[in-house]
Amino acid sequence: MTEAGLFQRAESVFHAVCDLEEVDRERELERLCDGDAQLMSMVRSLLDADAADLGAIDGSPTVEHDERIPERIGGFVIHGVLGHGGMGIVYEAVQRSPNRRVALKVIHRRSAHEQIKRRFTMEADILAKLNHPGIAAIYESGVAEDDGASIPYVAMELVRGESITRYAESHGLGIEARVGLLRDVCRAVESAHDQGIVHRDLKPGNVLVDARGRVKVLDFGIAIDLGAEARTQLTQSGQLMGTLHAMAPEQVDSSRGAVNARTDVYALGLIGYELLTGAHPHDGHETSVYELIRSIRDDEITTLGSHSKALKGDLETIVGKALARDRDRRYADAGKLGDDLERFLSSRPIEARAPSTWYQARKFAQRNPVLVGAVVMVFVVLVGALGVVGNALREAREQRLIAEHDRGVKARVNSFLSEDLFAAANPDFGGDPEISMLDAMLEASEGLGERFEGAPEAEAEIRATMGEQFRLLNRYDLARENLERSVGLSEERGVDPLVLAGRRIMLTKLYSDLNELEVGLELGERTIRDFDESGIDDPSMRIDTRVSLASILYHMQRVDECAPLFEQAVAIGLQELPDSDSLENAESSLAIVYTRLKRYDEALELHQRSIERSIETRGKEHPDTLVSLDNLGVFYIQIERYDEALEILRDVLEIRERIFGDEHVKTYLTRFMIGRALSKQGNYEEAEAIFLGHIGGFVDILGADHRYVAIMRHDIVRMYRAWGREDEALRWENRALSPSDGG
Repeated sequence: MTEAGLFQRAESVFHAVCDLEEVDRERELERLCDGDAQLMSMVRSLLDADAADLGAIDGSPTVEHDERIPERIGGFVIHGVLGHGGMGIVYEAVQRSPNRRVALKVIHRRSAHEQIKRRFTMEADILAKLNHPGIAAIYESGVAEDDGASIPYVAMELVRGESITRYAESHGLGIEARVGLLRDVCRAVESAHDQGIVHRDLKPGNVLVDARGRVKVLDFGIAIDLGAEARTQLTQSGQLMGTLHAMAPEQVDSSRGAVNARTDVYALGLIGYELLTGAHPHDGHETSVYELIRSIRDDEITTLGSHSKALKGDLETIVGKALARDRDRRYADAGKLGDDLERFLSSRPIEARAPSTWYQARKFAQRNPVLVGAVVMVFVVLVGALGVVGNALREAREQRLIAEHDRGVKARVNSFLSEDLFAAANPDFGGDPEISMLDAMLEASEGLGERFEGAPEAEAEIRATMGEQFRLLNRYDLARENLERSVGLSEERGVDPLVLAGRRIMLTKLYSDLNELEVGLELGERTIRDFDESGIDDPSMRIDTRVSLASILYHMQRVDECAPLFEQAVAIGLQELPDSDSLENAESSLAIVYTRLKRYDEALELHQRSIERSIETRGKEHPDTLVSLDNLGVFYIQIERYDEALEILRDVLEIRERIFGDEHVKTYLTRFMIGRALSKQGNYEEAEAIFLGHIGGFVDILGADHRYVAIMRHDIVRMYRAWGREDEALRWENRALSPSDGG
């Protein structure tokens, strides 16, 4: 199972057991995990975090400070409380010999069991190994007697100051001064790393700055000594140790590897990010422990430059490297991070480099999973064009000419990738790493014909890929330009029938989106005929050509004609490709047809089967999964199960708004399905607000004559008639629509 799949299962189990009583919870946890130790460990992590205080998850129960304040502990006179947490209390005290003020840390009476005592002793041992002016020094440790109880204590240097972020704000520090503070913290942590010590809980509150501007790193309470022979970290399997906001991905997901010095580097990156931007990278994800853990584990952190242009360049690169989710891409330890910060401050070249073009290309596609559709990585498809080029040419030219041509095409493709498409996201070339897929493609598409002059095979492949993405982005003008050019070049060059059919299907989908159904029908019929006559045995394409043509027929209201084609596609899939995406799409489409034909039992079975497989293989947020869920919502509306329809459609809408944005065709369609369900349910006011609030945007994208706009108008008219507002119904039947028209 993939990491994402495991985490999704853990989420599901967590939500199933989190509200149960402890005895019932354990029983249900055992049943749901069914012997899967890794799954059990991950669920227990979520449960531990859910039960703990987010600010101090250290594996111990949080204890309120209700213990009496003693007058003395051993040789120390107590003057007051500096702080307290789940494990201990820190007093301000005066040591009698030598006479000095100290921070005296002791264990809560109620927490003084053996495990906590061992951890407390470990902290003292770790602090005894450290000797750096940037780390609060340990003066003494021992056990004192108080009312007949043995109280372990650690006397440390008393540091008076502000947290590093508060100090920077209160003193109005500029960028370089803040970077200087972060460098000093790195030097202190470097000394710990040199001793094999990992702090594990670095955060602004554990880094104080005194009145003279000197940093002090505090609280090694959950630090580990990587060199300790017994490795007695006292960390139970799957237990979260530390403060959740300060954790690296591997601390919330042990499958990413064990904690090491790079874990502290990540925490230093978080401190630097907050110090420089005033924001925490995971702000907005604190609605629940689960959501915060999910964000730490899965979300890419926005760059410093997205907060301020002044933070772009080397500083952005340094902090970005420290915060890499892939642990191996981070600095090896705090010293290496500190070295680069020093280079930045002295205007010398830094060691860190912005991610390579190829790495950025992969991450670029990951940041836009919906927008790149079924293409895992755009550049992989483009480079894949070289194979198509070579295969076509090998049938017609000498090997020497093939090699020369391939080299020329490869040079053009590589140049296009590095200098055009992905340079837009590369800060080394003045690009914006947060640029959207649309803006990058708009920049790269200019002069595409000139770029690939003399290489029509590569141009056809690139235009097909970009045209499909423009279609998904609602840029139908550019989609038409690129897809029609791609199909034209493919037909002229006589490319492989399998490749040609795929490009024609893309163009057919575009004609459907544009409501040019007659043109789409002619192309769909030609595509299925030519491919079947080619004799190529590719069941996936046999399915896709039938689904493409049947979809056009469905939109032309020729339901009786499209049903046999969809049924053929499903039959091919069940017999030859039972686990394919093509079958899932065919089943989802056939389910809609069966709904129209009132074959409800068959429709529901197909809906549920295709959605289940799509979620399992492609994920819930994949565009095809969302379409299938939309279709199931429409089905429930048809059979008057409105509450179920609304639950599904609202879930889909949240995903669409987050990924596609508020003004995408798919987002508008889901909103209107919600409006339809509300209207049929009798909730007219809410339905009216949705319909009138969004139909103008829909018209703006598709035009007033599009079939979807006609359906929306019909829904509005039907709503007003059911509401008893006949005048409004007549007005909407007869009015001319414009983009700004909302009523």
